[in-house]
Amino acid sequence: MKKQQRKWRWAVIVFLFIAATLCPKKTEAASATVSFSSQEESVAVGEELSIEIMVETDSLIGSIEGYLDYDNNMLEYLSGAKAVSGSNGTLKLAASLSNPAESKSYKVTFRARKKGNCIIEFSEQPVIYEAETEEAMSVSYEDISIQIEKARILSNNTKLDSLQISPGTLEPSFAKTVRSYKTYVGTSVDRMTISAVPSDADATVSVQGNENLVEGENLITITVTAPSGRQKKYKLYVQKETAQAVEPVSKPKKKTQKKQKTEKDLDADFQISAKNGKIILKNRIKYTLVDLDDSGKIPAGYVKTKLILYGITVTAYTLEQDLENDFILMYAKRDGEEPQFYQYDRAEKTIQRFSGISSKSSGTKIVVGQEEKELSVDEYNNKVKKLSMVVGISVALALLFAIGMLNFAIKYFSSKAGKVDELYR
Repeated sequence: MKKQQRKWRWAVIVFLFIAATLCPKKTEAASATVSFSSQEESVAVGEELSIEIMVETDSLIGSIEGYLDYDNNMLEYLSGAKAVSGSNGTLKLAASLSNPAESKSYKVTFRARKKGNCIIEFSEQPVIYEAETEEAMSVSYEDISIQIEKARILSNNTKLDSLQISPGTLEPSFAKTVRSYKTYVGTSVDRMTISAVPSDADATVSVQGNENLVEGENLITITVTAPSGRQKKYKLYVQKETAQAVEPVSKPKKKTQKKQKTEKDLDADFQISAKNGKIILKNRIKYTLVDLDDSGKIPAGYVKTKLILYGITVTAYTLEQDLENDFILMYAKRDGEEPQFYQYDRAEKTIQRFSGISSKSSGTKIVVGQEEKELSVDEYNNKVKKLSMVVGISVALALLFAIGMLNFAIKYFSSKAGKVDELYR
């Protein structure tokens, strides 16, 4: 009897195994998540707001359909993706993907109309179909809340904090209350570089007329637009020379007693010319200006600029913190030598190799007797440190001496006082 029951038990187990193997398995539906995101947690009345609708699934998306609701009194719909349509508080999202993907995003833009808290949500559960089976997925979704604040008061500030030009010099010097300037440039200048910094960081600056300069007078307009929309125009009148200036020529002098060279004599020693697109400097030796290639480095503390020498615009390098320094650098070459930096003295009209230390940069001058010696900052600091040590040691010795004298005085007067006491006993 027991053997027969065992046989039936094994038969049932085998039957159930075969049934489980042959019967079709029920598959779970794919799932999807729909969410909203925005870079702004709050906006002010009148400002724009961008919302991104993000769809993410664990399968390939075939199509999407859903309806968005929002308060039309608080938000105005401006634009959205091609799959988004509608207005007046309801938007329809309907898309059929030609290239199925596991995620998809859509962007919509609104403008804030009224202060308060506005919610953007699906009026009902969105439907997302799987690409292969065309079956609806299991969808979870959420809404988004946007805080709308009162309209911000926009600035009317149209002033400039600074105005710089290259090449040339502003006349008069820049001032916030001055709106009209002029400058002069040589015949080779076709374009002006304008750097204008507004006082309000949110203001914008536009420049017109700074390119394709013609001979004679040119007008460059710098327009500052405040966040409120108010505008102010600054004018720069650029006078471009009509012909290349003639190099000064010294007149022959009578042989008289030697006199110190004048400024005119120095100009005669220095010559500059432009031939076949090359700029040549002569100061007993001929130098040809060349462009600094990308691998070349500008010496520390110097910035690239443009200067006009005798009517010819040249590329030069001036001290960043002292643009009016008499010493400037120019990148040039001598016959048979590699290009390098040369230092040009605007006062003396002389050219010499640049040693890496400006003649008027960071030196500290100390006068000893009748001789003047120029020290570097490091040398000067070392001397100051040594002097400080000597002064410190001297002060310490003086303090020790004073303490010793004080102890001596105390002992001396104490002994005197003791003797007086003995006399009166």
